[in-house]
Amino acid sequence: MGLFRKKKGTAGFIKHGTAGTSNEISFSVLDQMASHAGISSQIDPEDIGKPELFTMPGKKEVGSTPTRDNSLPINSPSAIVPVQQQKTPLSADDEVVRRKRKRLLSRVLFATVAVLAVAALLFVGGRYVYEDYQNNQTYIGVLKQAFAEINEADETLGLMDASFAQLLSEESLSQMEQAQLGFDACKKHLEDAEVFAGRAAANFTGAEEKEVSAQAQNAISARLQMIEVGAQIIEKTLLAHRCIVETQSAWEKLLAGDTAVRNAVNSITNLDAETVAAAKNALLSAQSLFEQAKTAYSDVATAYENLDYTAYTNYIDTRLEAISHLLAALNAVSAQDTVAAAEHMERYNATDAQAASLALSLQEDNSQDVKEILFEQLQSLSEQYENVCSQAAKADEVLRNYINSNS
Repeated sequence: MGLFRKKKGTAGFIKHGTAGTSNEISFSVLDQMASHAGISSQIDPEDIGKPELFTMPGKKEVGSTPTRDNSLPINSPSAIVPVQQQKTPLSADDEVVRRKRKRLLSRVLFATVAVLAVAALLFVGGRYVYEDYQNNQTYIGVLKQAFAEINEADETLGLMDASFAQLLSEESLSQMEQAQLGFDACKKHLEDAEVFAGRAAANFTGAEEKEVSAQAQNAISARLQMIEVGAQIIEKTLLAHRCIVETQSAWEKLLAGDTAVRNAVNSITNLDAETVAAAKNALLSAQSLFEQAKTAYSDVATAYENLDYTAYTNYIDTRLEAISHLLAALNAVSAQDTVAAAEHMERYNATDAQAASLALSLQEDNSQDVKEILFEQLQSLSEQYENVCSQAAKADEVLRNYINSNS
């Protein structure tokens, strides 16, 4: 809709192009009345009320000659009395024509002024449209900066998202660690993008650009939530992986400790000093391995309160007790205290048998317990992550369509 709409009745005018209007009739009557009275309609107002001058006939004196004023020459211009020319009165028809022309001229002038006014408004409107266009072009550039920052952030987000495809796989764990290293830079890109998108949204006048900048803000917000939720998923997954590694290491140390004890016992073929010293060193090595295994199981149990490694720690404690009795027996042999040596050997055998009984309840691989707890912890987080990914996808679709249509 334009600034002005042509109306059926134009304000300020009664009729247009009529002959014999009330004004025309009144002027015609006045002219006719003046003409019938023999009076010109062009009367000098100064003559109204002045007495007329009449020349009275006088008597001539015989022999007298007329005299003249010699002060001015006869041919002097000053001696010529100007005769006032009176305008010829217009007839009623001519007066009507004159008034129509005057009215037509007024209309032309009004139309000209109106055209100029409309032109001025169109100029102002055109200037506004141009400035509006220039403004949009400027903030389209700002919006593109937001897109660029989002693209930079997506390098890390894409890596993180790919890492969730196969949890606990070697490739997945490597991607998670790389994503963690990029989180700070990723957040910075998104925060900068948020500033650009907000600035564009506040200054755009076009509906499409306003919608796109609003969707850019939604996409950024969703990505920030993806980082927040994804970071928790990665943290819990990496922790679970460390726990699995720790339990596997603990199991391997436990087996190595058993092997060291067996080797020490098998090496005691005689009770000479060299053999006893070698056996002691093997037992001390086994003792260290069992202690390391116990520490690893305790650490995993602390990280996962629902995990119970009591069976493993009880076995290790029993093995350590057995080792202590065997070392005491060897020390007694070195001291040639056969009674004490025999007593400790008896305790060793009893404790070793008890440890062997406890070993029956142990599992070689208990990583499944860690995995089950991990998946339970990730249940809620995975749902949150899917929701924010869905929000980001909806906003991204609008952004892609806009970029494709304006590329």
